[in-house]
This record gives sequence, structure tokens and C-alpha cells, in this order.
Amino acid sequence: MGTGKFDLIDDEMVEIHRKFRAYVTYLQNETGFMNALTADMLWKSLYIKYEQCFVKLQRRFEKESHTLRNFVKDQFFKQEGFLKDFEQEKREMQRRHEEQIKSLNSTIKDLRDNRTRLEESVEILKLELETLTKYDKRKEAMMDIEGAFEKLNVYIGEIDGKKKKTVTMLRKLQILMDADRGKVCE
Repeated sequence: MGTGKFDLIDDEMVEIHRKFRAYVTYLQNETGFMNALTADMLWKSLYIKYEQCFVKLQRRFEKESHTLRNFVKDQFFKQEGFLKDFEQEKREMQRRHEEQIKSLNSTIKDLRDNRTRLEESVEILKLELETLTKYDKRKEAMMDIEGAFEKLNVYIGEIDGKKKKTVTMLRKLQILMDADRGKVCE
């Protein structure tokens, strides 16, 4: 049965057949040829039915195993296609995440450069303030500088707001990427 075929003549049937042959011989010796012949024909008819039943079972078993094999193959191919699609989608997501990270890194670099330039501008303004305080027109110069500082403070506030938004966005992206990697690793 391990190979998918039924063994129609097993040891038990051979033993039963031997016992029946002994019984037929006994019947022939005790009651005559006709009774033994009738019992022998009955036995052969039963044995033929027995073989027919096993042949039907074997055919049904082969048909069912063929159907099951085809089902398993179909499921395997479906799973294989799903895994290929999943891997492709995963690679696409990683590529998009890497592009977003590059873009955000570029934005951060630009913001750092702007901050450096602004800090340099503040230093220049401080130097100009020191030189302007030496002259007689201190009040006018101070008002001009005060206006420049107010504009500079507004601009720095805008830059800080953009910086905070960028940092927040990077943290959220990092959380998403960690979550995505967690799923893939499972």
C-alpha cells in the first residue's frame, strides 16, 4: 500500500484459501463430489467478488490520489506566485523608502546650510551693530537693525518650524520602516 497499489493477495487471504481447500477436501471425502464442487464454486465466486471490490477500491484510490496531487500542485504554484509578488512589492517598498530617506537627508542638509548662513549673517549684523553704535546716528541705526533682527527672527522661526516638521516626518518614517522590517522578519 505504500506505493499507491493494493496487494490483492495478502498473507491472510492465502491462509483462508488453504483452510478452505482443506475444508473442500474434507467435504469431498465425507459428503461427496457435488457438495465439494458447490462449496468450491461458492468460494471462487466470493473470491472473484473480493478481487473486484479491491480493484474498484484501487481505481478509486488512484483517482483520488491523482486529484489530490493536482490540487497540491495548483496550491504550490499559487503560493509560489504569491511569494514572487510579495518579494517584488517588498523590493519596491524598500526602493521608495530609500528614495524618501535620500530626499529627507538632502532637505536636512539644505536646512543646516541655511542655518549656518543665518548664523553667519547674525554675526555680521552684530559686528555692524558694534560699528554703528560708535557713530552719532545711533537711534536711526538701531531702528534699522531692530527691523533687520525682527525679519531675521521671523525667518529663523520659519526655518525652525520646517526643521521640526522634517524631524517629525523622519521619526514617523523611521517608525514605519521599523514596523515594515518587523513584519518582513516574522
